[in-house]
Amino acid sequence: MQTARALLELASTTAGALSAEDFEERKAELEAVSNDITQQVFEYWKQNPDLSVEIDLDKTTVQQPNGQQAVASHLDIRVRDRRHGFTNNFSARCTGFQWFFSFLAAFSEFGNYPHGVVVLLDEPGLSLHGRAQADFLRFINERLAPVAQVIYTTHSPFMVETAQLDRVRIVEDRGPDTGAVVTDEVLSVTDDSLFPLQAALGYDIAQNLFVGPDSLLVEGTSDYTYLTLISDFLKEAGRTHPR
Repeated sequence: MQTARALLELASTTAGALSAEDFEERKAELEAVSNDITQQVFEYWKQNPDLSVEIDLDKTTVQQPNGQQAVASHLDIRVRDRRHGFTNNFSARCTGFQWFFSFLAAFSEFGNYPHGVVVLLDEPGLSLHGRAQADFLRFINERLAPVAQVIYTTHSPFMVETAQLDRVRIVEDRGPDTGAVVTDEVLSVTDDSLFPLQAALGYDIAQNLFVGPDSLLVEGTSDYTYLTLISDFLKEAGRTHPR
């Protein structure tokens, strides 16, 4: 219920506006809400640009304790896939999309809180693709971090921002005598604790290193120095040299 209320607030609408008796008024509001939510969700969900969100209203008959019947309205969320030309219920989409959509709706309301909020997340984004985790981090930085302090734990290298390593702390269980230790001293932790950070750095290097067709990976800075000096010497001699 809290997520549903946050979803309505995210779209700047109310339950009453969505359930108006006049068909044209109700339909116009539902379409406006669908377009608004689609724009906000897919600003961050980049895995499938052919999806859009459609909000509709469904009605069911509910039996009352006094024996009478009442008509109850339910918010129905469907997802349109323009690539394949069909819609299906939100619950039929992948777990990652359901989680991302629900998280964005539920946590966007923190921007309207009159007081500060600390958001604690334990292993967020486990059901997300690696690139979707990067989209989720962008949502945290752009929408959540300006209005709340966000602290999350993770084992995923895709949830480690290599450009913001000063934010990273390693948590390690050092046994019953010491207990859990939180540190930024990477040389004082075990390889298992350091692995997600190493994987994140390795992925970042792999993404940025081989940007040209003729790249050479050397073992250390001395090798790089020797190759640079030799290249400069060949260049001055007018001979072919590596760049």
